[in-house]
Amino acid sequence: MHFNRQLKRLEIQPVSGEISIGGTWGSEVVHANTKSGLVETESSNGVFSAKNQAQENKNLAAANEKRMNGTSYASSSLNVNGFVEGERYSMTETKVATLDGSSDGHVTSNSFSKIQKSNGNASSYSSDDELVSIEGNMCASATGVVRVQSRKKAEMFLVRTDGFSCAREKVTESSLAFTHPSTQQQMLMWKSTPKTVLLLKKLGPELMKEAKEVASFLYYQEKMNVLVEPEVHDIFARIPGFGFVQTFYTQDTSDLHERVDFVACLGGDGVILHASNLFRGAVPPVVSFNLGSLGFLTSHTFEDYRQDLKQVIHGNNTAEGVYITLRMRLRCEIFRNGKAVPGKIFDVLNEVVVDRGSNPYLSKIECYEHDRLITKVQGDGVIVATPTGSTAYSTAAGGSMVHPNVPCMLFTPICPHSLSFRPVILPDSARLELKIPDDARSNAWVSFDGKRRQQLSRGHSVRISMSQHPLPTVNKCDQTGDWFHSLIRCLNWNERMDQKAL
Repeated sequence: MHFNRQLKRLEIQPVSGEISIGGTWGSEVVHANTKSGLVETESSNGVFSAKNQAQENKNLAAANEKRMNGTSYASSSLNVNGFVEGERYSMTETKVATLDGSSDGHVTSNSFSKIQKSNGNASSYSSDDELVSIEGNMCASATGVVRVQSRKKAEMFLVRTDGFSCAREKVTESSLAFTHPSTQQQMLMWKSTPKTVLLLKKLGPELMKEAKEVASFLYYQEKMNVLVEPEVHDIFARIPGFGFVQTFYTQDTSDLHERVDFVACLGGDGVILHASNLFRGAVPPVVSFNLGSLGFLTSHTFEDYRQDLKQVIHGNNTAEGVYITLRMRLRCEIFRNGKAVPGKIFDVLNEVVVDRGSNPYLSKIECYEHDRLITKVQGDGVIVATPTGSTAYSTAAGGSMVHPNVPCMLFTPICPHSLSFRPVILPDSARLELKIPDDARSNAWVSFDGKRRQQLSRGHSVRISMSQHPLPTVNKCDQTGDWFHSLIRCLNWNERMDQKAL
């Protein structure tokens, strides 16, 4: 029998009649080839021919019906010959102990002999170095099949389909490994000292005292340019000594990120959502001070604003820089009958919601992922949230709370008309489309971060994907410590009485 060297695999079956393992009989089909003097044994992997020797047949016949302690065994000492690319090898079976401790079972040993054909004399030896073509581990099955599997594996490499390089994954000796976790703590380092800060606060006269204090500190002590929104600038203009405060035009904020080095927010989570709405593209780093009612995203206290702002401005002077969290945003675009609606592109930080509004009927929403229909929502609506928004509307609707560094989207139904419709988490590479079908009983409504609410008629859809521009927020401690602190402070996460000791 001849073998291909590229496969480096040898399969052998001994010519035995019956084998008993644990009292169950198995048999092999044996054919006698009288012309060639060979015995052929059929297996699932082909036919193997071995030389039919008289002494071997005697040993097999004597061992076929041998019984001991009510169990039959088959044992033999069989030499099997094989050929690998013109060279001849032999494999010898040896007696080994069976399952119940006796020594009448047999298995083929990992011993090969190469038969030299130079002068007609057969000289045998056992050398692993000489048997490269059939090198490998031996294994014997209940039917006597012995396989020699090569240690050489097929080489492989990885190709990303998202257009990015494989910086995290590596292939070493045909094995896959990660060089680092998928997400890590990010640090902010300035190439040059920042010069301009955008100061955001709640609209109206609230928090003007705090805004004046922060603006004076940034301008007089840190020598920075201070920008505010036009409505707030009108208030500063009436206060003596604050002529240094500048403003911008809110009609066009497309180039605002080119003028602002970082953003300082005074208020609650709504101010951060407002900052995300101001920057349609890239967003500067945001440091927020908790002066609102809840403040899940505002990890800094106003009492420490001097120290924290200095840390942000002069972060390069520290050994570790400034810790930040890159908060994923969603890019949402409205389509009408398959065509994009001009000016209807939104970047959301928390969630996009499609619901039935004030209609008395259940909403019917077709959900596609990469143009493939995955489900139909029948209920009050559906939420597609970011990890940052997972602790907002999505959690109230039964969704999971997700760390902001996990790259994913949350797909959470709102009061679905199905007991099996559970929230799911999708990778950040997902491309969703929420479409109102033509047979829907009524129209639907869509909102982005709770604002810019508008109607979706039949045939309209909203396409959702990961935005290229995240919102970087400055951490008080680190991204994980700040997140758990907010869970406990704002949501009383796992707050309970401790069990008493025994």
